[in-house]
Amino acid sequence: MSKTIIGKFFSINDDDLEDTIDYLKQLGMTFGNGIEKNLFYIELKQLPEILFKLEQRGYLEIYSREAWDIRKISVEGVVLYIVEEYGDGYIFLPKENIVSIHTIEEEFLDAIAQKNQLRKIKATYFDKQVEIDT
Repeated sequence: MSKTIIGKFFSINDDDLEDTIDYLKQLGMTFGNGIEKNLFYIELKQLPEILFKLEQRGYLEIYSREAWDIRKISVEGVVLYIVEEYGDGYIFLPKENIVSIHTIEEEFLDAIAQKNQLRKIKATYFDKQVEIDT
C-alpha cells in the first residue's frame, strides 16, 4: 500500500530552487506564482522508516507544520530537509520509491465530487421529466 506525504518547498540555496523549477518545467509543471506557495503531494511505494519514526515522534505536530520541507526535486528523486533545534538533516526519497508527485488538494477533489453528484441529480431529474412527458 502506498503512502502520501505532503511537502512544501524550502529553499536554502538558489541553485536548488532553479534546478527544481527547471526539472518541473521539463515535466510540464509550471507555477506562475512560484513553487514556494504550493503543496506537493508525494505518493511513495513505501514510507521510509525514518519518516515513520519522525511522524511517530510528532515531528510535524511539535512545530505545527503542515508539510515536510522539500529542498530539491530532481530526476533522481526528492530531498527533504529536516530542521530542529537540536540540529538538521536530510532525507533522500529515490525516484524508484515515488509513484507520483502532484499538487491536487483534497478541496479540489471534493469540488469535483460535488459537481459530479449535482450532474447525476440533474440527469436523474431530466430522465424522469422525459418519462412523465411521454
